[in-house]
Amino acid sequence: MATLEELAQDGVLRKLVPGNLARHEFVVRHVWFYVEVLRWIKEEVPTFTAFYPENMPPLKQAHKLFRDFVLGEEFVHETDFWKMRPYSEDVYELKTNDLRFFGWFVRPRVFVVARNDTFEMVHSQQGVHLKHLGEVVRMRREIDLDEPKYTPGAPINGLF
Repeated sequence: MATLEELAQDGVLRKLVPGNLARHEFVVRHVWFYVEVLRWIKEEVPTFTAFYPENMPPLKQAHKLFRDFVLGEEFVHETDFWKMRPYSEDVYELKTNDLRFFGWFVRPRVFVVARNDTFEMVHSQQGVHLKHLGEVVRMRREIDLDEPKYTPGAPINGLF
């Protein structure tokens, strides 16, 4: 069993370290990525175009999403579009207009991103969304992370 930091040393995970913070900005949440997700963001997402031309490019959407997350921006709304949505088995989806990220909270304010996809793929291919949710559960079970690996049954507001 290992800590998040040890898994980063082993090349399994990488922690987001936001740069260029203003004086009034502070990191209040932490995001860890499976290296495959970061590779997708760096290599594939820059080639994507926004589904709706008036939206910012998907790479900028990803940068803004995760920067906002670590800086403590509001992610749960009573409106139709939530930046973060909870699902069964304590799996969560982080969303932009064009991108989807799936993961779990190791503990309050510490999130691991395990899977990713595009809005188009998740909504146009039957079963893709459920497949990602199931993959997150499997990856969480199989990762060599110290127990407890996640925060079961916590209300979403208790994780922020």
